[in-house]
Amino acid sequence: MDSLNEEQKKAFAATNRRLGLDDFHCTDTGARRRSSDGTVVFSSDPNESHVEPHIIEVASIAHLNELIGRPADSEFDDYPEPNKEETCQTVRRSKSKANLKESLSDNEKENIRKAAVAYLNGDPKKVEDYEEAINAAMFPGRAAAFTGSDLNVPDGTTHKITGSDPVVLNYGTITVGANAEIKVEVDANITAQKFIQK
Repeated sequence: MDSLNEEQKKAFAATNRRLGLDDFHCTDTGARRRSSDGTVVFSSDPNESHVEPHIIEVASIAHLNELIGRPADSEFDDYPEPNKEETCQTVRRSKSKANLKESLSDNEKENIRKAAVAYLNGDPKKVEDYEEAINAAMFPGRAAAFTGSDLNVPDGTTHKITGSDPVVLNYGTITVGANAEIKVEVDANITAQKFIQK
């Protein structure tokens, strides 16, 4: 954190607090396994992750939005069609998440998924008619957080973000070497006070 100015340190600490961690707590200490090809895996599944995840129980889409801390984006424009009363009734009649998934059509499931993405990436008010359906179909759930001072992706290597749950990364500095990549395979939010591409 020594390379960050005071404003950057405050921003890092604020994100950590949203994740339920102390201001400068680092879950990633830099000691990690690597695959034989040099890949480092950041996964919501502790059994496949090369870095220990901090698991957060997420109660609702609004709670997940708070964890991410992203402001509404006026440029986002991929919203689903307005929710239908039939879908709302199906949600209210369902007795479980599994029962709901069986009761919804593929189109209804896609609209709910699209509304969840819009809630997190766009303006939540534009999909508030889907909030009950999103919560019934997708929550409660989990997210995995990784925090650290510096994340270095050495030249020619890959850091992979994966798992079955959303992942949040909060780092002071992320440095990506020449011909290196961060491969994102799951819904993820990456925050860095400094991002350096070599």
